Amino acid sequence: MKKIFAVFAAVAMIAVSCENPQEGSEPSITVAPTELGFDAEGAAPQTVTVTAVGVEWEHEVPANVSDWLTVSRDGDELAFSVADNVKGESRTAIVAVKALNNDDLRDRSVTVVQKANDNPVVYSLKVDPVYLEFDGVGASAQEVTVTVSGDMTWTADKGDADWITVTPEEGKLTVAVSDNESEDSREGMITVTPSDSDVESETIRVVQGGLVKFDVDETELTFAFHNVNNLKSIAVDAWNVTWEAKAVDEEGNEPTWITLYPSTTYVNVAVADNTVQEVRSAWVVFTTDWEEKPEVRVKVTQEAAKEYNSTLTGDVALDGVLNAGIAEINPWQVWENETEATKTNAWTIHLYDNTELESLGGSNFNGKGSVLKLIISTDRVEFNEENVYYIDEGTYTVGEAPTNAANRVAGVVYAGVLSTSPFNKFPNSYYIEFDGNNVTVNTAPISGGTVEVSRDGDNYTFEINLTDDYGWSIAGTYTGTIDLNVLGNMTDNPKVGK
Repeated sequence: MKKIFAVFAAVAMIAVSCENPQEGSEPSITVAPTELGFDAEGAAPQTVTVTAVGVEWEHEVPANVSDWLTVSRDGDELAFSVADNVKGESRTAIVAVKALNNDDLRDRSVTVVQKANDNPVVYSLKVDPVYLEFDGVGASAQEVTVTVSGDMTWTADKGDADWITVTPEEGKLTVAVSDNESEDSREGMITVTPSDSDVESETIRVVQGGLVKFDVDETELTFAFHNVNNLKSIAVDAWNVTWEAKAVDEEGNEPTWITLYPSTTYVNVAVADNTVQEVRSAWVVFTTDWEEKPEVRVKVTQEAAKEYNSTLTGDVALDGVLNAGIAEINPWQVWENETEATKTNAWTIHLYDNTELESLGGSNFNGKGSVLKLIISTDRVEFNEENVYYIDEGTYTVGEAPTNAANRVAGVVYAGVLSTSPFNKFPNSYYIEFDGNNVTVNTAPISGGTVEVSRDGDNYTFEINLTDDYGWSIAGTYTGTIDLNVLGNMTDNPKVGK
């Protein structure tokens, strides 16, 4: 027979005053017996006597056994009752008897053990199948078999999936779906829950397809001759159709200057630098298994190479434009040996117009305005206890960036170069103009000139006299503070003490 358990509070606690304490007696508390054993079924209640001298006491039943163990108090006695154990495992509980307001007396306990049932009732619930797939339109209902053992019932809940209809019947349930008028496929979950809380629920995943569709959001992609922005995406809107993409030239061959990075919902298109002063073209060709649209083409055009990379059309005056500064430095540990590679440090500095421009970190900005990015090298910078660092004063001259730190010398502004990575659009020193959402309207790699740095307390002055690779002047003065971002933390020498 299905067991019915009484539900009690999380922890049952009862406390009463000790009757007739013996004056002058040493406080004490004992329980007898300290162990109780019960049969699995039809077990009679048993009692435990609590003898307390000079103290009040209480008993405590663990919350996790309160569904089968009941303990009630009558004076100095505790009555223990157990529900029938229908399971094939014995079960144990420990009931504590505690002295009140006396921390010197340790707790006493009564261990309760109930035997396993020699003929246990096995409760289980299984559903089959656990996955149902329906066509988007005109789908027939499907049946799921529900098998239970033990005296229990079950319910089926479809959650908030109002497009699913569930009809429970004896030993099964019928699942039907309404037509899906959307292009999107949709999913729902049916949960079958048994009435016995000790038995786990089962779930049935329901998936319904949508309408067949294939579209792309581009008809042509145009790239600059260099790869500052060499990665562009073609979004793919495909439903219930298999597709693939490849690049082909006019002769139908795979072009070496285009690389595709496809995913399930888009294709990223990357191009190499065009070193020839001629426009070149190719196509990204999408093929599908859908007869109505077997092929879709997106033209890819790359402009001819230029002798310079700046997009400026005239000189740039920075006076009164730059009004905020950010610098980034990664100091050396004090204990790191001073080798050729550690004699210098590289600082990344962004001077910008923060009127409508917000820094997002690195060379990423949101809004509209101008940014001058400088990477300069200084003498060795070490971590210090105050975590205070200043840019060396002096004149920095534009030169090529070193191939490694061992070749680095102080006093250099690293000349800007063309990007070779979509994640670093402006390598080394650049002048950049943004026009909202990190979109650039002009970029100019720095190729010559000087920057003179002076400092008065926390205020810096940058005298800027630079040129880009076309020869346009980028000049002016920045005066103000520089917010500092220190990479890393000071650490102890790991070799000390070893």
